[in-house]
Amino acid sequence: MGKEKKRTSNKEDPMKGFLLQDLVEVKFKKGSTLLQYKTDFHQESYASVDFLQKKFKRTMQEPEAIPVRGIPKQKKDAIIAVLGQLMSKNRLEFGNSIIENDSAQDLVDSQGTENID
Repeated sequence: MGKEKKRTSNKEDPMKGFLLQDLVEVKFKKGSTLLQYKTDFHQESYASVDFLQKKFKRTMQEPEAIPVRGIPKQKKDAIIAVLGQLMSKNRLEFGNSIIENDSAQDLVDSQGTENID
């Protein structure tokens, strides 16, 4: 037998009678623990509820920024010169937008084999 869900006896509890199936729109804001919601498409403003348990740790670490690697300008120009004639316009725009970084280590040598140290 599974555990029974805890039910609140507090009549003022905002979660009492709250059902996800009744929601038509929800909004979350970064740094906030509130769930803002509408239960009707014509509703003007959002209702809100703090849906996290009180014992939940509210501190979060920012994700570590990953540096953009890029490729050397000479290699990018060579690729676009060869494949640019074969690419569609939108693919060519993508190729031209690739970030250049002349100090980036080339992961593939001239023979096409991986060169990872």
